[in-house]
Formats: sequence, C-alpha cells, structure tokens
Amino acid sequence: MLIGKILIFSLLIGFLEAQICEVKRFSSVNGKRVERKIQTCCRGYRRLGKGPKIRCVATCQRPCGSGTCSKPNVCTCNSGYKNFNNVPSNRCVPACKGGCSKGTCQSPGRCVCSKDHILDTASGNCLPHCPSGCPNGNCVLPNKCNCNEGYSLDATSQTCHPICDQNCASGNGVCAAPNHCECKKGYLLDKESKSFMCRPVCSMGCDNGVCRAPDVCECKRNYQKGPDRNCVPICDYGCMNGNCTAPDVWLYESRATSVRQFVRGDVKNGFCESPGKCTCNEGYANESENRCVPICEGGCENGFCESPGRCSCNKGYGKESESRCAPICEDGCENGFCESPGKCSCNEGYAMESENRCAPICEGGCENGFCESPGRCSCNEGYAKESENRCVPICEGGCENGFCESPGRCSCNEGYAKESENRCAPICEDGCENGFCESPGRCSCNEEIRKGE
Repeated sequence: MLIGKILIFSLLIGFLEAQICEVKRFSSVNGKRVERKIQTCCRGYRRLGKGPKIRCVATCQRPCGSGTCSKPNVCTCNSGYKNFNNVPSNRCVPACKGGCSKGTCQSPGRCVCSKDHILDTASGNCLPHCPSGCPNGNCVLPNKCNCNEGYSLDATSQTCHPICDQNCASGNGVCAAPNHCECKKGYLLDKESKSFMCRPVCSMGCDNGVCRAPDVCECKRNYQKGPDRNCVPICDYGCMNGNCTAPDVWLYESRATSVRQFVRGDVKNGFCESPGKCTCNEGYANESENRCVPICEGGCENGFCESPGRCSCNKGYGKESESRCAPICEDGCENGFCESPGKCSCNEGYAMESENRCAPICEGGCENGFCESPGRCSCNEGYAKESENRCVPICEGGCENGFCESPGRCSCNEGYAKESENRCAPICEDGCENGFCESPGRCSCNEEIRKGE
C-alpha cells in the first residue's frame, strides 16, 4: 500500500516538473556577461497567478467547452461529452447514442433530428421520413420511397403499388399483390371465365333483369322495378281481377274457378306503327326490335340516362352538369383534385401527405427551414436564406474572428477563444509579457518596450 502511494506521488512530481522548465538568461553586469537560470512554464503551458511560487496550467488552442484542458492541446471532456470528430485537441460536444446521424446532438443523449427525419431509438440515428409510410417499400430519402421487387412507385403519392401482368381493372378488379388480381368491392370472381373477370353483385337479387353494377339492377324489356327492387312484369292495360305474371300476360279466375289467359303484344317506350314495325316515343331511340331507350343528347359521363334528357350518377359520383357526374371525395382534396370516388390526386409540385391533403415539394430539401410552396423554402425562426435550399443561423452582432454556429451563438475560428458573446480573441500559448496577442501565436509589444531576446 505504501509502495503504491510512493509511486503515485513520484508520478505527480514528475508531471508537475514537466510543466516547469528552466531557461538561461544573460545580462551584462559591469561589462561582463552573466548567465542566470530562471524557471518558466514549458511550451504548451501558461503561468497561473503572480505569486513567488510558479504554477503552470496546460493551454489548448481551442476552448474545450464542456471539458478541461488537461494537457497541451488535449481536451478531457465531462461525462456525457466527447471531442468533436474524436480529435483530442477539438472542443467537447454532447455525445448521443449512435452519433445522431442526420440530426444535432443538443445535449448528452438528446438527439434532435433534421427536418423530415425521425429518431430511430434503436440505433440512435435519424432516419428519413416519408409521409406515405412507403407501404411495400423503404423510405430512402425524405419523401422518397424505394419499392420492393414486384411493385412500382407512384411518384406523386410516393406509394408502391403491385404490378400485375394482367389488366385487373378491365375485369372489375384491382392488383392486390404482384401478379395477383382481386375483385373490387361489390363484385365476385367469375370462375367460368378463362381470363380474370369479376361480375357485379346485386345484394337484393335481380330477377328478370341484369346486374350492371353493384346493387344496380337493370330490368329486362317489359319489366320495371317493384317494391322489393326486383323487376316485375308490365301489363300496360292493367289486370283487373288478376295478376300480371309476365309482360301483358294476365291471369284471372272465372266464375267456374277455371283459369284463362290473355296475351297482348308490347312495345316498351313506343308504339306499334304497323305490323311488325315499332316506333319510339319522343325522347327515346330504338335499342332492339321491341325496345326503346331514353336519349340524353350530351351523354352521361360517369352515369346513365334515366329518362329523356335526364342523367343519374353512378355510386360515388355527384352531378357537376346536366351531362357529367364528378367523383366525390367526402373531406375534399387540399392542393389536389378528386380523381375517383374517395381518391385524391395532387396538383403539380405537390405530394400526398395524407388521404385528403397534398404537401408542396422542394426537390433539394429545406435545410433549417420548411417547404412553403412547390420549390420555395422558408426559414425557421432565427435563420436566414443563404441559397434556394439552405438557411443559415443569424447572430445579430456578428461573430468577429468566428462563425455563427446556431441562432445567437458564435463559435471561434481555430487559434481564437471567446472574449465576449460576439468576439473571439487570438491565443498566444506562452502569453505575451509586456505586449499583446496580435494573431494566433504572434505577440506584439506594448509601446516603448523592446521585445526580450
């Protein structure tokens, strides 16, 4: 135990001795050159105080910040801090797990990510953020996805969609996974079809009609919609004391309880002009030999002609004009337009941020700022525009012999140390006796005093 203490004491004495050096000084006494030895601080140390006993402390070219100058140009950092770029002579900066890549380590263990990045607590680094979430892909840059194999990128919405060799849409379906089609809602797969095909489903049935779209039943000739939304036969002249069982076929019960049948020909939405020749009513046109359909002059975009000159819209569409139905997006489409029912598309220069909102795109990003409109950045508070995509911090009083590191905070150039909030003074390691430090490592003498040899 005693030997250990003696060893530590010997090392301490040696360390202190390494800080103090003896130098020779010559002077002239009565015409003779006299040599004397004086103690002074070794190179890399400076004298502390003015007492008779010399005390030397290490000097560092740069301020150590959150640490102490333990040896010449060696900063020993406080707990939670490390040397900038791991160079011992550099100042001490906060340390964060993983290095806080793409962010700023503002205090020990506190990593603040750059705009459009989010912190990954596992690695301690900031990862790019894509508002779409990049389903079926990876976010490689802010708002830029890279798709998995079998998927293609929608550059506007930054989402990855599966690729199918078949045209799923032509068969009333969607490409749900790579080379896998699925039917749209309201449709069922037609297993007898050789190619992919989905047929619409009418949940209430479609007797005596054709199911044209989900829950849209179109009645056959000489039939009309009944109370249960199915198609029932039409008997133009009524069926007094009987039931209409087929178009213009009615049954009645005679006094003798026997059943007789009466049949009359029919022309839907027209009249029989001559034997075997039908003519349509005004506003109707022949669709088949015995059937006339209503005419809508301008057509019915995204809808159907319900009666002469009158369009009705398909499900999910609303009337925009007499002959056009436009898709409906319930919550609107900020900075975009409604492409199909419930689906927004973005205007040029915008990308999908959520289902109903498009955000502006600034191609090169906005360092220390945010994208205000397509291709135009605005700066965060305390920053000013340096270029189209970069904002730099503002230090109101300037930074003499230094640079503005963050809003209102200056850092010194190499060889300078903080003298005030806005000024850095040059460092001369051994001091400047009877003079002043003019620039890093260079002294200038005070007036009327000659610099010593």
